[in-house]
Amino acid sequence: MIEWNHNMFSEKPGRTTEVHYHIITDPGVNVHVKPYLIPEAKREEIRTKVGRMLELGVIEESHSQWSSLIVLVPKSDDSRQFCNYFRKLNEVSQFDSYPIPRIDELNNRLGKAQFLSTLDLTKAKMGDLSSPNGSCFHPAKFLLIGIPGLETLHVWISIPFCFMYVIAILGNCTILFIIKTEPSLHEPMFYFLSMLAVIDLVLSTSTMPKLLAIFWFSYREISLEACLLQMFVIHSFSTIESGIFLAMAFDRYIAICNPLRHKTVLTNMIVSKIGLAAMIRGMLYISPLLLLVQRYAYYRTNIIAHSYCEHMAVVILVCGDITISNLYGLTIGFLVLLMDLLFIVLSYIMILRAVLRLASVDARLKTFSTCISHVCAILAFYTPIVASSLTHRFGQNVSPRIHILLANFYLLVPPMLNPIVYGARTKQIWQRVLKI
Repeated sequence: MIEWNHNMFSEKPGRTTEVHYHIITDPGVNVHVKPYLIPEAKREEIRTKVGRMLELGVIEESHSQWSSLIVLVPKSDDSRQFCNYFRKLNEVSQFDSYPIPRIDELNNRLGKAQFLSTLDLTKAKMGDLSSPNGSCFHPAKFLLIGIPGLETLHVWISIPFCFMYVIAILGNCTILFIIKTEPSLHEPMFYFLSMLAVIDLVLSTSTMPKLLAIFWFSYREISLEACLLQMFVIHSFSTIESGIFLAMAFDRYIAICNPLRHKTVLTNMIVSKIGLAAMIRGMLYISPLLLLVQRYAYYRTNIIAHSYCEHMAVVILVCGDITISNLYGLTIGFLVLLMDLLFIVLSYIMILRAVLRLASVDARLKTFSTCISHVCAILAFYTPIVASSLTHRFGQNVSPRIHILLANFYLLVPPMLNPIVYGARTKQIWQRVLKI
């Protein structure tokens, strides 16, 4: 049997990311045990074993406030096993209620075994990945959980997510194609709609391929660099999209309240500058947030209880004070979401005043109907993003799966709905789609 499975054995211990264990200790307690005097005869052996483990990559230099003693335990073959002495750690550890297996139950399980072995598990122990809540390390990779508590349903959940992603890709690509090839749609409102379609493609594609890989193949690993890039893309493009919605509200205000100046105010050059300003604003607002996260070198764990690298989901794992990062995130949320939304609401108040001044009911309905698509898109974008942001920071009693589902909805639902809403409400787009 061993010969058949020879590829499972190696002198160099491997490492698995499938199994992790956590040591939960009493809050506010650090275990620091002073080293004792080691006999000269054992020092060289310890140096050799430590050097070997450093070479194999199973340990690394640590600057943690936590420390425990090391001991050399004699084995039956007259060699000595390198061990950690964790008695002090055990004294402050919080034990769960999972019962220790009974010896008679283990014997019953082994009773029908065809092979029994006493293999040395030294290298298996080296492969363990532990993360005590007081022990901090610098992770090269993170592990995305997906949707905690619903792991057994990931394959089923992936079906509607994949369906919405396909609709988002096809819908937004169709919008871009039609606006480019239809001369009658070369107007400010549709230029802004093209920008919105590009942003929706970026937002949905920045998360959905990785999410589907988690759902279908349990591929949870993401490098630190890729995690930071994903975080930057998600938050910066969400900010840019908010700016485009504000620009579209301004377009509707000019078109309804001052229609004679619409084409002179919103020229192609002005529309391009507005789009560029929205992009620069989004990147400038989010860049400091990314720099703050990059300053954090040590984390309590590399397991992110989320389906993508959302800012708060990452920084709560940090060893250290995250007050500045949290406050900056709240400030950006206020400046971008609330201020943009406030200006959009003010624009529509002035639009309503202009519409109500019209003489006939038909004229009022026809004028305001040009804004219905924009209002629906705004509600689809701002509702889940505000709910997700508030529950993440203040909803301690809200289930984590609700946090994550809301976070995924605001990155997937608007990209799916925007092409449908604008396609259904815009006669030129609808007719062109029928021709295709």
